[in-house]
Order: sequence, then structure tokens, then C-alpha cells
Amino acid sequence: MKPDFILHIGANKTGSSAIQTFIRDNLELFQNAGFAIPNSNLELKGTSSGQQVFAFQKYVVTGDTVGLTAVFDELKAQAGDATILCSAENLSNPGREQAFTTIGSKYNVKVILYIRRQDDLISSSWQQWHSKRNADFNAWLVLALQSIGHWERTITAWEKVVGEENVAVRVFERDTFPDGNILLDFLDRVGIDHRTVEPSFPTGLVNPSFSDVITGLVAGNSSLFESRDDNEFYEMILELTGSTYIEKQKYSLLSPDQRDSIVSFYAAQNERIRQKYFPERTSLFSPVDHKKYRYLSDEEVALEQRQIMMHLIFELWRQLREARK
Repeated sequence: MKPDFILHIGANKTGSSAIQTFIRDNLELFQNAGFAIPNSNLELKGTSSGQQVFAFQKYVVTGDTVGLTAVFDELKAQAGDATILCSAENLSNPGREQAFTTIGSKYNVKVILYIRRQDDLISSSWQQWHSKRNADFNAWLVLALQSIGHWERTITAWEKVVGEENVAVRVFERDTFPDGNILLDFLDRVGIDHRTVEPSFPTGLVNPSFSDVITGLVAGNSSLFESRDDNEFYEMILELTGSTYIEKQKYSLLSPDQRDSIVSFYAAQNERIRQKYFPERTSLFSPVDHKKYRYLSDEEVALEQRQIMMHLIFELWRQLREARK
């Protein structure tokens, strides 16, 4: 049965920004394939940015399930036979599915969820959001292990709302995607054979991950971040230094033992997910390869931080000098 709605619910740090940019840049392709794409306010008018994160947040945070259901009723009435496609990575957060209980009973809703190995998810979530309000990574980690990356809970909760057959789970690893490209995989998941279309692909950097050596300099500094979603500081880094501090080999906030322990912490639920959704895989996620990470001493971190600070100061001076000419 053709879905009335498709919800790409993330998860966060699994290529969601790239998918949303891809949707925005290929609106005509999706429309020609029978999709209607709401704008950022969940309306079928104007131009869509490819995401509805903050619109959903408004309804979920306030608990306005009646209002959200009314929005979906209106979208369906306007879209007719078209499938309404939405993307909001915050819908994979714990408890978000509860706002869709009535919607799931009224409509055929398909959910797409990409999942990531939890040690990498946790460290990326720290940089993206939580370091902007917390100064101590290890103290935050204790709480993070209780709420982040429990994919079995997320999958089971959404299955209860939209039906087990309507939850598509994908492993966020390149070798699971056609040509190693998550955007081609996304097309296939929504029902568009990627081999039959010629989409436009995002150019440049989409939500880049910076070295966590920088994160250690600014963690918990409320004067730099107005909210968890404020990325102006990192925009400055990008403008002044380009891609210099966008990591190719990731500096690890976690020690090797911590990383292995986190993987073990989630191992039982990951194995149950593998058995149910990915029986062809020997493990749900690829094993940790410690050679992919930079494990630095405190002295090495401090040295890199000094170098980064001097680089920023120098680049700022150069720009000021050019402006005075």
C-alpha cells in the first residue's frame, strides 16, 4: 500500500542534514515521483528547505498532539494521492513517537531510521549539541549512556505507532549503501529506484564535524553559544580556516577502553536488532578499528589547542589587514 506519509526521523548524526539538502535540491524529482514536500512550517506552499525539525519540535514539546494531527489532516487533504515526505532527525529522540499515535491509526505512515554505532554517535552528539551547555564530557557521558543510542527502544516504540512493517531500519555505514552513497539509499527507501533517476547532489560541506580538540576549548562556554542549536562559533572556524580542522582521522574524546566498554554496553540490544533486521550481517555494526582514531595525551591536546588559537588569531589579523587596504 502506498504510504500517506513518509517520515525520515534521523537519527541525528547519520547524514540527516545531507538528506534534507538533497530533498531541497531535488524537489521536482520527488514531486514527479508522486511526493509532496511541506515547507519548514509543515505547509504545502512556498519553497521547502527539505526539513521540518522545528515545526515538529513545537508540537512535540508542547504536547499538542491534537494540533499536530490537524496539520497532518490538512496536509493529506491538500496532497490528495501524493505521499507527503517529511524529514526531522529530532523525531528519533525518546518519546517523540507518542505525538503520532492518532496519526498512525488514521494514516499509512512509513518511518525511515538510520542507526549508528553508539560510541561514535555519543561523541558526535557531544560536539553538535551537548558541549554547548556542559563543560565536563565524562560527567555528561554517564547520563548520555542512559538515553542516547538505544535503538531497540526507538524501533519498538515507532513500530507500535505505525506498525512493524512500516519501520525501515538502515545501518549508517558506507558499505551498506549503493555506491557507498546514503542519498541513493534514501531514494530506494522512499520507493524511487535510484538507477532510474539523475538527482542533483549537494556540493560543499553539509554539517561538518570539527576536531573535538576545539570542543575542549569551548565546552560549557555560554558566551559562545546561545543555545544547543547555535553553530555560529563553528561557522567562524570554517570561515577563518576553511576545512583545516574538519577531521579526517577523528580525535577521540574516549579512551580505547571507554570506547570498547560503550560498544559492550549496547551489545545485547544491537545483537537483537541484527537478528531481526539484518540476519545477513555478522554484526550489526562494524567492529571498532582503533587505528581510525587519534588517541592523544593531555599534553598533545594542549599543544594542538595552542596551535589552533594562534591560527585563528593569525587568520583574523590577515583579514583585518586586507580590510584596511
